[in-house]
Amino acid sequence: MNENRHTNLQPDPFRIAFLIAGFIRQSLTEAEHDELDVWVNDSDHNMLLFEDLTNEDNLEANLAWMDNIQAKQSLDQLLAKTKLVRSPRKKQPVYWVAAACLLGLLGFMINYYYHSGSKNKPGESSQASTRLAGSNKHTTLTIGDQSINLSDVKTGGLALMPGTLITKTADGALVYGNNNVNTGTLHTLATPVGEQFKLRLPDGTIAWLNAASSIRFPPSFSGVDRTVSVTGEIYFEVAKNKALPFRVALPDSSLVTVTGTHFNVQAYAAEATATVALLEGAVHITTAGGEASLQPGMMGTIDNRQVRKTAIANEEAITGWKEGLFVFHDSRIEDIMQQLEHWYGKPVVYLSKTRQLFNGTIARTEPLEKILNLLELNGYVHFTLKNNSIYVLP
Repeated sequence: MNENRHTNLQPDPFRIAFLIAGFIRQSLTEAEHDELDVWVNDSDHNMLLFEDLTNEDNLEANLAWMDNIQAKQSLDQLLAKTKLVRSPRKKQPVYWVAAACLLGLLGFMINYYYHSGSKNKPGESSQASTRLAGSNKHTTLTIGDQSINLSDVKTGGLALMPGTLITKTADGALVYGNNNVNTGTLHTLATPVGEQFKLRLPDGTIAWLNAASSIRFPPSFSGVDRTVSVTGEIYFEVAKNKALPFRVALPDSSLVTVTGTHFNVQAYAAEATATVALLEGAVHITTAGGEASLQPGMMGTIDNRQVRKTAIANEEAITGWKEGLFVFHDSRIEDIMQQLEHWYGKPVVYLSKTRQLFNGTIARTEPLEKILNLLELNGYVHFTLKNNSIYVLP
């Protein structure tokens, strides 16, 4: 997003209120869009405050909150201020009064946030405190022909197979014990759109599954390696065992081999490319067309059976989804829409594209409409939701 000379200035609450009111009324100039964009992306606090103040339900709630604490005086003052925008020669339309009330309310609320230091909307808990990704209501574990909805499973041990220890923890994760029994039946954990899940494999390796992802693995590891098959996006923290390498098979038959490391794999079956981003340790990638080794801070992009190595520009953009966040760092609109499609389950139709790069951090708990509104702030792209699809417009 564009740099702006206002970045280093102390924000004036009523200036910000003016910009937000203009955003709601769709009356901002391009320069004002840029100014608001810079302020919104200056901090998570500003982002959450903007989201709160542009939500119609929240505006009504804030008015109700004001009504509980000297609202009569506050609203009388706001109404008195509306007289200042009337022309002495010509009566202004009613919507100018409404706009002035809106401006006054936003200024009051922003001033409240700045002076109280609160990140919470009055009377409600902070959005940041509920940055949980999926609700895990439909994540499933499949063993042979048996499919289990994990939301129906209570905390504690799961008696699914004789000699196999599987536990659902209080925070909803699934933990496999160091089982000695391997019947040859593979287990498959799969998340739907809008959900993510944490799994501990039998060797102690931790795997976080993003939305619309799956991992297939044995209930215990034996033989010469530890092999799992994946689709979608999964972050691994692999338990170290040099004698038993950990291997990740991707949908295109590429193979990622490690002994103990932290890395992120993105390999959705329907997408032409896959990526492996290494944060710690070492990774070796084998494809039908060649091989490549990665060092920490490197990313391998698998395209047409070849591996292209690049430096990771921003680690949070790789791992933010684990914390329930969308993190955009100089991101193309195509990459952003790809993430939104995985999370919200709505296909994307491009009627226009832009070369503009986007930056920002947004909680995944936010409604899709609000995220699209935030992306529209810079004025380079617009969206509409129709026929259960997202249309990208000029």
